[in-house]
Amino acid sequence: MKKIFVIAAGLILSTSVAKADPNEKLVQSFNQTFPNAQSVKWSENDNGYLVSFTQTGTLTKIRYDKEGNFLNSLRYYQEKDLPLKVLLAVKKKYKDKSVFGVTELTNENGVTYQLTLNDDKKWYIINSTTDGDLSLKDSYTKSE
Repeated sequence: MKKIFVIAAGLILSTSVAKADPNEKLVQSFNQTFPNAQSVKWSENDNGYLVSFTQTGTLTKIRYDKEGNFLNSLRYYQEKDLPLKVLLAVKKKYKDKSVFGVTELTNENGVTYQLTLNDDKKWYIINSTTDGDLSLKDSYTKSE
């Protein structure tokens, strides 16, 4: 199930081609901002560039326009890396659920989180703001 969410989020970000040639200034800026990035992969489409990498074990994808301006980013991580305010809100409202994974989206509107929770019977997709305002996006019954 986790793979489905990661694949879907990646497809939403960009449909890319194999070869990418980001400009030197963008690559230098990226390398200065993320000096410890590992497994860095660049791809390009008609709208700009997508860089995928890991840093301290967190998979991150950043999308830039053709001029090298930041458009948005996705980070994929676990419960332990959630901001405290969001974690406390989730644990209070969904105390009987486990956090399976987190997708953090950053764009011009700020940061939002999509959490995948589960229990014995269902999967839950929860959206959260940085203030810990939670909303149920969807739920799926687990197959037996």
